[in-house]
Amino acid sequence: MKYNFSLLFLVLFGSLQAQVLQNIVRNPSFEQYRKQYPKDLGQISLSTYWGGANLAGADYYHERSEGSNVAVPRNKMGRTKAKTGRGYAGVYAYTSRYSKRDYREYVQVKLKHPLKRGETYCIKAQLYLAEASNRALGAFGAGASRFPMEQEDEAVLQNIKFTYLFNQDRSPLDQRQWVEVQGDYVAEGGENFLILGNFQDDRSTKVTGAIEVDSFRNPHVDFAYYFIDDVCLTSQKSNFTCNCGSFEMLNTQRREKIVLDVRLNRKEYRLNQVDILEQVQFERGNAIFLEGAKEELDNLAKIMEMNPSYEIEISGHTSNKGDPRENHFLSKKRAKAVYDYLVASGVHRSRLKYRGYGQARPIALNDSSAGRAKNERIQIKLLKK
Repeated sequence: MKYNFSLLFLVLFGSLQAQVLQNIVRNPSFEQYRKQYPKDLGQISLSTYWGGANLAGADYYHERSEGSNVAVPRNKMGRTKAKTGRGYAGVYAYTSRYSKRDYREYVQVKLKHPLKRGETYCIKAQLYLAEASNRALGAFGAGASRFPMEQEDEAVLQNIKFTYLFNQDRSPLDQRQWVEVQGDYVAEGGENFLILGNFQDDRSTKVTGAIEVDSFRNPHVDFAYYFIDDVCLTSQKSNFTCNCGSFEMLNTQRREKIVLDVRLNRKEYRLNQVDILEQVQFERGNAIFLEGAKEELDNLAKIMEMNPSYEIEISGHTSNKGDPRENHFLSKKRAKAVYDYLVASGVHRSRLKYRGYGQARPIALNDSSAGRAKNERIQIKLLKK
């Protein structure tokens, strides 16, 4: 039977008019949680993808918490609703009159994909100076790391690149309301984790006084404690206005894409026709994407989002170089990497299938490096329109 149906793939056309608003922070508004709500302080790890970065840990607050210390809106440290949703985090950014100097807490999250070397990223967050605080900072901090920070003390994090986050007029962060802070970060390349907190020691930290709230007064300790919500990290290369889009839970469970003023290049594909993803390349002998792969996969994710009835098969293929069994395993692993990327981008698993064919289906002779390169590929096929 001959199929005459066609699929229009809408591919971003390299225009400066196109802007992709993509927040690569997972669970940016602390709405998703692991099995249970927090019951007491120090349980930031219950917020999905989040954790602390040193032994001091950090706090997680939620409207449905059964513990009064971490309830929302009123808890041990202050009283406020979440900026978005029902949950937020909290950290000590500065303390004085403690038995230990330079006591710090941080929140840390694994990003959706690593940062690209030399690329400038915009970082945003919502901060609220907790009512228990009688001190305030002049700026907050954001750092990034290739590996999760697990410093075995409660002090300032060491050996980490960071940037300052300021509010719009660079005034002290002393308001008992949600305030947006923002800063730029130039990636060294490969950073997988974003960390928020104060990265300076007590002597270097610029501190101002804050008006005390009687019902939360603590006369024995001077400190600045901040609630954190709506965290965003986005590339300025594709998102030049640093607009992070929505922080509602249903939206943040997927990689958010909003395209404005886009010129489209139309390309036709028929049902069951095979298409090679030319830009999706991998490290040799591995399933790690090379530069440029994610842009093509983001385009594909957008197409799937715009056409919710589409179902596709993803197939991985290799050349005949190496052991056939290993090649079959590698091809399946690469197809699975594409599958995982699309799922993380919001495409439902039921709309995707993946297979590995190894070296069984070449499209070129394997007697040259050019031929072998053609055979190392990822293909997609439209199964249902």
